[in-house]
Amino acid sequence: MRVAITGADCTDFVDWPDARASVPAKEGEILIVRDADMETAWDEHGYQIPGSVEGPLTILYQPSPVRVFSVEVTSDPYTQDAQFKFERYGATVVGSRLTLVTIVTPDTDSAFFREVVGNLIGSLA
Repeated sequence: MRVAITGADCTDFVDWPDARASVPAKEGEILIVRDADMETAWDEHGYQIPGSVEGPLTILYQPSPVRVFSVEVTSDPYTQDAQFKFERYGATVVGSRLTLVTIVTPDTDSAFFREVVGNLIGSLA
C-alpha cells in the first residue's frame, strides 16, 4: 500500500511503513493506492479506473466542530444477531473529542477497500 499525506513534509506517494510516522495526529488527508500502477491510473483517470474493480481512496479526518449531531443508524449497533429484524432509525450522537472521518472512493466492495477500512477502524477503535 502506498500513501501520500497532505500537509506532511513529503506529499509524494511512498510505501505505508515509511509514511506512518508522518500522519498528523489531529487532522489530515491521506491519499491511498494499492501500488504504483494504481497511482499512475489515478493521475490519468481520477477515481474511476477503467477496467479495474478497485479504486484509490482518500481519507479525510478532523476534530468534530460540534458536540451534538443527528445521524441515521443503518445497522444495529447493539447486536449482529440476524434473527432480529432491524429498521433504520434516527439517533443523536453526543460526545466530546469526536473525530469526523470521511472516506472518498468509487470502490466499496473490493478486498483492497475492505483491508484499508478494516485497518483504519482497527486503529481508531
